[in-house]
Amino acid sequence: MLKRLLNWMAIQTESVDEKTVNQFWFQSMVFLTLVILSLYVLFGKQVGNNLEIRFFLLFFAAFFIILLLMLRSRHFSQVGAWFGVVTLTGMLYATYRFGGVQSSSYIAIIIPLVIIVLFFRGRMAIIATSIAVLFGGALVWAEAHGLYTPNLIYVYSFESWVNTSFIFIFVATWVGIAARMTRRSLATNQQEIRERSKAEADLQEQTRFLSALHETTLAIINRLELGSLLESVLESALELTSTEHGYVDMYEPQARAFTKMAARGVFTQWVNIPTAQEQGLTGEVFRTKNTVLVADYTTWNKRLERYTTGFYAIIAAPLKLDGEVIGIIGLGYTEPGREFTPKQISALEQFAELAALAVDNARLYQSVQSELSERKRVQEALTESEENLRLALNAARMSTWSWNILTNETTWSDAIYDLFGIEKGTQTFNYLSYHQFVHPEDQSLLEEQARQSLENPQKPYSVEHRILQPNGEMRWIAARGRVYTDENGHPVRMAGTMIDITERKLSEAALHEANQQLEKNARMLERRSQLLRIAADVSRAASAILDSHELSQQVVDLIQQRFNLYYVGLFMVDEAGEMLCLRAATGEAGQKMLNHSHKLPIGNTSMVGWSVANRQARIALDVGADAIRFNNPLPPKSRSELALPLISRGQALGVGRVGEGPHLHPPADRRRRGDVRGLPDPAGLVDQRRSS
Repeated sequence: MLKRLLNWMAIQTESVDEKTVNQFWFQSMVFLTLVILSLYVLFGKQVGNNLEIRFFLLFFAAFFIILLLMLRSRHFSQVGAWFGVVTLTGMLYATYRFGGVQSSSYIAIIIPLVIIVLFFRGRMAIIATSIAVLFGGALVWAEAHGLYTPNLIYVYSFESWVNTSFIFIFVATWVGIAARMTRRSLATNQQEIRERSKAEADLQEQTRFLSALHETTLAIINRLELGSLLESVLESALELTSTEHGYVDMYEPQARAFTKMAARGVFTQWVNIPTAQEQGLTGEVFRTKNTVLVADYTTWNKRLERYTTGFYAIIAAPLKLDGEVIGIIGLGYTEPGREFTPKQISALEQFAELAALAVDNARLYQSVQSELSERKRVQEALTESEENLRLALNAARMSTWSWNILTNETTWSDAIYDLFGIEKGTQTFNYLSYHQFVHPEDQSLLEEQARQSLENPQKPYSVEHRILQPNGEMRWIAARGRVYTDENGHPVRMAGTMIDITERKLSEAALHEANQQLEKNARMLERRSQLLRIAADVSRAASAILDSHELSQQVVDLIQQRFNLYYVGLFMVDEAGEMLCLRAATGEAGQKMLNHSHKLPIGNTSMVGWSVANRQARIALDVGADAIRFNNPLPPKSRSELALPLISRGQALGVGRVGEGPHLHPPADRRRRGDVRGLPDPAGLVDQRRSS
């Protein structure tokens, strides 16, 4: 009942700031009132002679002391209600007893009225004001009709001046405190408005950078010629950082140096000039594998003398693949004192990651083109070699042989000795000795071909087999021949030629290996193109979506759809750094886990917890056999899983988790490190949104 009455009368404070302000107000009012009562006792003449006045003042002093004790218990609503009601009642009583409306007590009613206006609801302010006005009017009417005679013995000029002065002091002090707190509140509000405006401006600038990053990514994604790609990369980097001076260095491992392959502005004078991998700014980037920023290169202690003129601030961002630096994007300002902003640095680092993939893609494309040219050259050389061998055989009748089936006699041309690596005259060379040179694995093939030709004389004898020369060298032989029959169609003789085809076999093996490498590179090229398209989709989403939760869900949906995965989830580290909270997930099972606010501790109790704790990716080809996997019934059909930590600036922000269904095995190309490297970076995005 009391709580409902207080709620009807006074404004209830909820926030900590409001309670703190109210406590200060009430303490100031009560303390100031006690001071005024004390001064009134000291300077008031009638106090010592009148028991009623003395009791009245003691009552109010005790009442205000009780209010101070209540304030220590933070009962602000009760203090405000009692202060207003009791003070108003006391002033009305003092007006009636000590001088009527001509006394300073009636003027002092302004004090409880101000308190009621500030801390009570509007209805109470109207009621209190009406009571004060009607009470004074009633006293005037009663005095005019002889029903009330004010006690004017307490109304003296000095006493009136003292009482009125105390009222003025109370009101002025209180209004001064109110004005000071109002100014402080206004200043706080203005500061909050400025901070909010700055945050909105920063967010707009971040959105502009993301849009520019998306556009530049689309501009370089389909560039396959390395030279034009590097020029496009440099132009995009210059646009991102609003400068006209920059370069792109590419690493040459054999020379252990970097060479400027593209340059603009002041850096064009050093095109094609190599810089050792341990020198200057290039050496710092190559050693640390991180972005290096120099505010004034002319005074930097590690500068190279040939670069000390023409520019001041310079930034160099590495192009990295598999953790190794393959190139550097360098940008500079020629104006003294101009510096790169943190947002420009962040945008350049993100752009460098995408540019590195595009450069690797162009290199792979050029490698494929080179292999295609080599394949064509090998095919042409093979055709020419076969034609030359055919002409030589027809013209010289090299390495001929003849077998008399009826007498089992064999004759050979002299070239056969060179073919088999033996000297003529050192041994008799016949059909039996010929078989002794044939590779053991080809013996059955040789006999089968001879049997087929003898059974069907119309079928030419043709076999390619290996021989082992006396020195242990293996050679390839192509034997060609035909079967001759008598008038009855019975075989009587076989004759033909033998050719050393070792070089041709080596060429065929090389061609086969080149074809396999070509197919492998073609698959890798297609995969990289897919990854770059996915990165472009994620960049497009990042530039359009400002809400971090919506962006996280968009990223996992893109990864799940593009890679045809059964399940994709994104866990983020909580503020305490102890738990991994599921931020986004795909599929029905993922939505169930999101609805249940799925969490996992960081540590060795689950794959995602182990991945964040050790900052390493973890793959389980069979999740049932993985020792540290958390036995989660959702998703129940997951067979193979991958946990990939999200690391930004050396700090683990979360972990991505992907899974294959029970009917699939992880394809070989999905398990390759290159695919993991090509996945989009939710950390960064998350990091960008968090900083925004």
